[in-house]
Order: sequence, then structure tokens, then C-alpha cells
Amino acid sequence: MPLLTQIALADLPAPGLPPSALDALARNGFAARYSKANGYTCIEFGFRSDLTGSGDYALYRYWPDDKDWKPEGPRGATPTTIDMGTVAGQVPVRVSTLQVAGEFCVVLCAGIGIDDDEPVVLEAQIR
Repeated sequence: MPLLTQIALADLPAPGLPPSALDALARNGFAARYSKANGYTCIEFGFRSDLTGSGDYALYRYWPDDKDWKPEGPRGATPTTIDMGTVAGQVPVRVSTLQVAGEFCVVLCAGIGIDDDEPVVLEAQIR
């Protein structure tokens, strides 16, 4: 399972830059983006259960035609609140994705967030 640096919404690279521009935001040895291989149809992300905090998180995908990072998932479903103080809030978020390869990151859209020194746990799946 890949471990990713969580990215603050305000820190996303400006449109027009390549997906590799996100790499500068990597912290503590954890990558900032995940390169999903062709064939997987969803990505699930969450945090270790011993962490505290809450925030609104979304999975973002890099759109090569627009050269921009945008939220992935059904309209109105992202961002999703993750609250480590509740059992329901600890359930990982699963987002359907295109089956093709792509670049993804996990973005804190609002709130204090879960300890940003700790990585997001991410897993690509076939559903």
C-alpha cells in the first residue's frame, strides 16, 4: 500500500504545470502523488486508526488535457469528512476512477486535518 503526503488545497500547483510539479510537496519520505496503473477501477484512502483530528479530504486527479488537478468522484460526494474521533469517520474513502492510468493525490480541502506529518494510506483496487 502506498503512503502519501497529504496536500493542502492551497498548495496544489497552478494549472499548466506537469503532474511532477506536485513532487516538491512530498514530506517525510512519502510521495505527494500516486501513479495508478491501467486496470484499477477505484482508489481507497484513509489514515492509521491511532491518529487524531478531522478534516474534509478529496481525491484529486491530474487532467492532462487541462493540465490541472481536479477532484475525482461523483459531484457532491467530495470532499468527504474524515473524523478520527468517530468509528464512522475512520472508514476509508473509496472513489471510483477510470480504468486507465492516471496521477492522483489526496487533498485536505477544509478543516484542521489529521496530523499532516503522518501519511495517507492509499490502495488501488479492481471493483
